[in-house]
Amino acid sequence: MTRVLLLGTLISVFVLVGCNQQTEVAQQQTDTELLSQSTVIPNTPVSTIKPTKIEKPKIKKKESQLPKPPQGKSDKNRPTPPLMVKQSDRIKAAASKYSLVGTIQFELDNPEIVTIEQMDSGSIVGPSVVQLLNGQYRMYLQSRPKGYPRLIDGYDITHIVSLISDDAITWEIEPGVRIEHGGVDDLDYQAGEPEAFIGKEDKYYMAYTGRYLGVDEGSGKDQLMHRILFAMSDDGLEWTKTGTHFAGELRNDFASSADVTLIDDEYVIYYSGGRAIASTTSADGLNWEKGSLLFDFGHDSTVVEYEDNYYMFVKVPKEFYYEKNPELEKDILGMVMSEDGVNWSKEFYQVVVNDEHGDEIPVFELQDPGSVTLPDGSFRVYLNSNKGASIYSIKPTEALPRP
Repeated sequence: MTRVLLLGTLISVFVLVGCNQQTEVAQQQTDTELLSQSTVIPNTPVSTIKPTKIEKPKIKKKESQLPKPPQGKSDKNRPTPPLMVKQSDRIKAAASKYSLVGTIQFELDNPEIVTIEQMDSGSIVGPSVVQLLNGQYRMYLQSRPKGYPRLIDGYDITHIVSLISDDAITWEIEPGVRIEHGGVDDLDYQAGEPEAFIGKEDKYYMAYTGRYLGVDEGSGKDQLMHRILFAMSDDGLEWTKTGTHFAGELRNDFASSADVTLIDDEYVIYYSGGRAIASTTSADGLNWEKGSLLFDFGHDSTVVEYEDNYYMFVKVPKEFYYEKNPELEKDILGMVMSEDGVNWSKEFYQVVVNDEHGDEIPVFELQDPGSVTLPDGSFRVYLNSNKGASIYSIKPTEALPRP
C-alpha cells in the first residue's frame, strides 16, 4: 500500500515538472516572436528599446445648450461691448446724404416794399402774400408795434397787419390790425408769422404762429412755446379766430412759420418744427393730420409751384446739420425741388441775391421767405432784412433747374 502511494506521488511530481517546462518553452517562443517583430537598432541592447506610447484618443465634450450664468466684472473672457456712437456723429452721418450742388442767381425786384418807420413798428417780419378773389394781392406781416405795454416781463406783444397791391410789386399800407394778439393765458400772446390762403367756399383762411409762455420739456425752464393757430375771413380784412391749433410732434410740440399749398385738392402745410422742416395735410384746411419730418435741419420755408414742379425756399445750414447753440444768422437761403410736393430732392442750391449795384446781399439779410405765383407764370419771393427793418422782394435771373 505504501509503495503504491509513493509511486503515485512520484508520477504527480514528474507531471508538474513537465508542464512547467512546456510553459517556459512556450513563453520563450512568444518573447522571441515579439522581439523579431520589433525594430532593433544595431549594437543596441534590446533592454534599452522603449515601446511606442499609444495615446488615447481625446473625446470632445459636448457643450451644454443651457444658457451660461452671467460673468463677473473680473472675467477677462467677457466680450467687449460695441463702441457707443455719439449723437453728433449720427447727425453728421444723416446729413451726409444731402449736398449743396450749386448756386441759383436772383436779383432785387422791389428793394424796399415797406420799412419799420413807415409802419411805426419796432420790427416787421414773416411776409405772406395771397392773391385775392378780385385779382389784387394782400401781404400779411408780423409787426411789433411801438408803444404797446408788455403783458409779460421780457416779452413784447406782436400782431398781424397788412398791405395791398394790384401787381404784387408796388404796395400800400392798410390801416388797422388783421389779427390781434391774445392775453397772457392765450396761445397767441404773440400773434405772428402769418400764412393766408383761400379755403373752402371761397373763404380766406389763415394759419399763423401763436406764442405763449410755457415750460420747456427738456430744460424745465420757462420759454415761449409755439403753436400754429387758425382764423377765417370773408374778405381778408376782418378775421375770426377759430379756436383750433396745430402743435406738431417733432420737438416739444414746436410748430411755427406755416406755409400752405394746395396739391391735388389737398392742403399741404409746411412748417418749422424747432430747427427742422416738417409737413402735414388737411382735407379742409382747418383739421390737420399728424406731421411728418421732411428735413432734420432748417427753418422758415415757403413753397411755390412753378412750371409743373415745386420749389422750396428755406433757411438751412451749409453742413445740413446743427451743432449745439448754432448761429442761425449764418444759415443760407437754400432751394430744393420736388415733382409732387411730397418727395423732395437731397440736392440743394444756394440762392445768391445781388442788389441794384451788383453786390451780393449777405445771407443774414435773407430772412423769413414768403412767395406768390403771378398770372404770367413767374413768381416772387418776399423777405425781411435782418432784425426786421424792412420788407423786399426778389426774382430769379436764370432758369431754375428741374427735378
